[in-house]
Amino acid sequence: MICCNNCNAKDSIITDHLTREVVCNQCGEIYEGKIYEESNSKTLPLIEPIITMEIKDKDETRTVVNHPKKTKISKNYKKIEKFLSSYNISYNLIEKIKKLYNMIAPNKNMQGRNFKHVIIALYFHALRSEKIAKSLKEITKMFPSVTERQIRKAYNSIKCLVVNNDEIELNSIEKNYIELYLGGNIEKYRVKMLAYEIINNINYNDLLEGKHPSTVAGLALILAYKLLNDYSDNNKQFFEFFANKSALMNSLYEIKGNLDKIIPQQYKDELPKIKN
Repeated sequence: MICCNNCNAKDSIITDHLTREVVCNQCGEIYEGKIYEESNSKTLPLIEPIITMEIKDKDETRTVVNHPKKTKISKNYKKIEKFLSSYNISYNLIEKIKKLYNMIAPNKNMQGRNFKHVIIALYFHALRSEKIAKSLKEITKMFPSVTERQIRKAYNSIKCLVVNNDEIELNSIEKNYIELYLGGNIEKYRVKMLAYEIINNINYNDLLEGKHPSTVAGLALILAYKLLNDYSDNNKQFFEFFANKSALMNSLYEIKGNLDKIIPQQYKDELPKIKN
C-alpha cells in the first residue's frame, strides 16, 4: 500500500495523464518517477501508463508499481491553493474546497465550466456548510473580477453534486437565525415551525439564492406571522435583527409570483391575504 509522504493518504499516488507527473490525487504533491518501458524499448501507451517509484523505508529501498486511475483533478489542487490563499482564505476552508472539487470534477456537467467561477461557488458552499453566513453579494465583493450572476450560475451547477450525507442541511443557517431570535419562547413554537417549513420550500425551489440567510429567515417569519394572523413582532427590533425593512419587502416582492410554491398546503386559502 502506497502512502503519500505529504498527507499520508493511502493508495493516492497516481499519474496525471496530461502532464505525465506522478502526483498525490489528494493533496497534489508531485513525486519523481518514470514510465516503465517494455522489453522491446517501446513506451507503453499514455492512456494506461505504469508508474515505478523508489520508496525508501528505513534501510530498505523497494520499487512500487502503480496502475493509476485516469484523472485531471490533481493538477488543479495547486491552482486552488494559490488562488484562494491570495484572498487570505483559511487552510481548513481551502482543504474543504479541494475535497469538494475532487467530488465534482469528474462529473460531465463540469466540462467547460469556468474554473475560477466553480472554485468561488465551492467557497460559497463551504461557508454555508460551516454555518458562516455570507451572501453572494458579499462574496463578489471579495472577488471583484467576477459578477454575482456568474457565481450564482456556477453555484447552481455544483450544489446538487456536493451535497451528500457528510454535508449539513443548507437551510439550517436560516433556521439558526430564527432560533436565536425566538429562543425558547413556547408561545412562538407554532410560528417557528411554520417558518422552518417555509424556509425548506424557499430553498427547495431555488428561490432567493444569494440572499443573506438572515434575510431569508426574516422573510419566512413575516410570512408565518401573516398566515397565523400574528403581528406581535412587527416592530423595529425585528427588522434590526434580520435585515432592514426595505430588503425584506424587496425580497417579498421578488417571490410574490411563487408564493403558491412556498406556502404549505394547509394555508393555501390564506394566499390572497399575503399577496395584498
